[in-house]
Amino acid sequence: GHFPEIAHPGGLLGVGGPMARDAADLRVLFEVLAGYDCEDPFSAPVPLRSTDLKGLRIGVMEQWPGVPVQPVVAEAVRRAADALAGL
Repeated sequence: GHFPEIAHPGGLLGVGGPMARDAADLRVLFEVLAGYDCEDPFSAPVPLRSTDLKGLRIGVMEQWPGVPVQPVVAEAVRRAADALAGL
């Protein structure tokens, strides 16, 4: 397995955001994250607004300060972002 480098400030950062096997799993994750929590006094039972992708904006983090990114990985991220932009 992979063990994070504790001494490095970004060592505990596994990913820059949610990851899942597929979009269906991400939907479940986002429903949990956005869902109502009766133990949280700042939580409100508000349903997700839409599942329509039109007008959706996705942020892409190409660089993380102090964390080197291999060129092949950066190119794969750019290609994925371009593919998503075409939806």
